[in-house]
Amino acid sequence: MHEARLVEDIVRKAIYVADKSGHQDVQTIFIEIGALNHATPTSLGELLNDAVADTVLEGASFEIERSLDTRSPTALDVRLVSMTVIGD
Repeated sequence: MHEARLVEDIVRKAIYVADKSGHQDVQTIFIEIGALNHATPTSLGELLNDAVADTVLEGASFEIERSLDTRSPTALDVRLVSMTVIGD
C-alpha cells in the first residue's frame, strides 16, 4: 500500500511536468529510491508500468536507482529526479 502511494505521487508529478512543459512524448523517467526506504526498484517498476497506462507517460521507460547515502536528507524518500522528453 505504501509503495502504491509513492507511485501515485511520482506519476502525478511526472504528468504535471510533462503537461506544463508542453511535452507529449516522455521517453525516460529517472527515479531515485533513498538508501533507507524499503521500496525496491523491481516493485516500483511493476507498479509504475500499471499506473502510467492511458497517460502521457505510457510507453516511457523507468530508470530506478537506489541511493547508497544513508546520511542524505532524502534517504527515506522516493524522488522523481528527471525525465527525458521530446517536444511536439
